[in-house]
Amino acid sequence: MTSFPIHLTDSLPFLKRLFDFLPVPIILSHYDGDLAIHLHLNKKFGEIIGYTLDEIPTMREWYKQAYAEPEEQETMIREWNRRTHRMYAIGSEFIEPIRACVRCKDGKKRWFEIESGVWIDTIALTTFVDIDDLTRQREHLEQLNSAKDKLFSIISHDFRAPLARLQQVLAQVETDPSQVTKFFDYLPVINHQLTQVYLILDNLLVWASAQLMHREPRPMRIDFLHIIESSLSLLQGQWQQKKIQLSLEERQPVLVWVDYDMINIALRNIINNAIKFTPAGKSIYVRYYVQPPFAYVDVTDTGIGMPADLVHRILRREIGSTRPGTADEKGTGLGLAFSQEMIEANGGTFHLKSVENEGSVVGFSIPLAK
Repeated sequence: MTSFPIHLTDSLPFLKRLFDFLPVPIILSHYDGDLAIHLHLNKKFGEIIGYTLDEIPTMREWYKQAYAEPEEQETMIREWNRRTHRMYAIGSEFIEPIRACVRCKDGKKRWFEIESGVWIDTIALTTFVDIDDLTRQREHLEQLNSAKDKLFSIISHDFRAPLARLQQVLAQVETDPSQVTKFFDYLPVINHQLTQVYLILDNLLVWASAQLMHREPRPMRIDFLHIIESSLSLLQGQWQQKKIQLSLEERQPVLVWVDYDMINIALRNIINNAIKFTPAGKSIYVRYYVQPPFAYVDVTDTGIGMPADLVHRILRREIGSTRPGTADEKGTGLGLAFSQEMIEANGGTFHLKSVENEGSVVGFSIPLAK
């Protein structure tokens, strides 16, 4: 057993008061062999991270509290030991700083840059520099950059293909008027593809407005039935072309308090997704109802459903989480991710349940008008 340095005993109260004035969380420890026994957690540690000395008396308890999953604990212990051994190997007094996502006492996770070193004899000082805002901003920028690349890919492929087909047919009719019948033969396909272009363009404009201009919702009193009927009207050609039976249960006015454009686009995305993954001749049911203080809508299809991993990716709003439809319709992976953002921005909640080879129920709630 390594005893606490006697010559520092009288200085400990002064050191504690000194560290309480410092603007970053600090752990003052005494090493007894390989075990770090915590002597003091400064005031900033309590304010930001939250644990008390009784809750984390040693480094062992710290790992259990700060890193929820056993895998996280093992990874951090292994990395900490590696850097400690390197510190001794090169004759340094400080370990190389490590960035870690720490679970605070309130259950929230924050990013810190953690640095530690032997200060005097067996006394170690560990500091936690809060880099949470900076780290999350960087992650957000990386996500935006990834989304930007995906969007440019969509624009270059999904926009050009249907427009090129329309241009080709129109050019044939222009050079040879007798080919006008071919235009009518292609009309259902062209209409389907142009509707998809319209939906994608709407999503892109809303995304750009939200991300680049920080557009906030502009709520108004609006009849939910009007939003539903507007979405169904735009997509009517889609389900009729696949000979899908689509029914709207109830047609009672319900006043809601939402941004019309956002919720209209969100609902269109959900219905369009149901049409895409429902085989020809099957059914889709749209149902809305009221449970104050919210109105709810569910879109239930009898399609191919989704595997659990795809549901998980969609709920995580991963852009690009998609696959071909039952008629080999192409998808962008934008629709449901954007729908969730727009619904939540309007004070609602998004829900998704799906069983592979049986179908899906996708819907949301939005606030009723007061």
